[in-house]
Amino acid sequence: MGLDPVDGSSLESFPAADPPEARAPGLRANACAEMTRWPRVCTLGGVRVGIRYFDGCPSWRVAEERLHHVLTELGWQELVIERERVESPERAEAIGFRGSPTVLIDGADPFLDETAPIGLSCRLYRTEGVTEGAPSLAQLRAVLRDRRV
Repeated sequence: MGLDPVDGSSLESFPAADPPEARAPGLRANACAEMTRWPRVCTLGGVRVGIRYFDGCPSWRVAEERLHHVLTELGWQELVIERERVESPERAEAIGFRGSPTVLIDGADPFLDETAPIGLSCRLYRTEGVTEGAPSLAQLRAVLRDRRV
């Protein structure tokens, strides 16, 4: 884990999965693991994926698991999911954090609700007729499938 040099917030990066037999075609075996620059970010076809969360959120791990699942389905096992822990109300205000978990695709929130309050709160997603604390697999597939490498 490292600290963002701009604002001191926590940044973590973890590979979506690493079994060699499931690797995207044409990607070197350790293409992402070999990266040394900080923060460690691996992109496939220029796509970056991240999750913003706060420690008290009960749903951010569910969102991350679903994101891992969809990335694996798409053959993007080597893609690194960036984690950004939002640690204060001030930081939430500075970045316009509208609740946890927030999924980011290329730095943008594909599920943005501009009417949602900014702050350290749990976020709700309307999924297939119910309300959940994380985007559904279908919602994540929809925002990622058009970005396939």
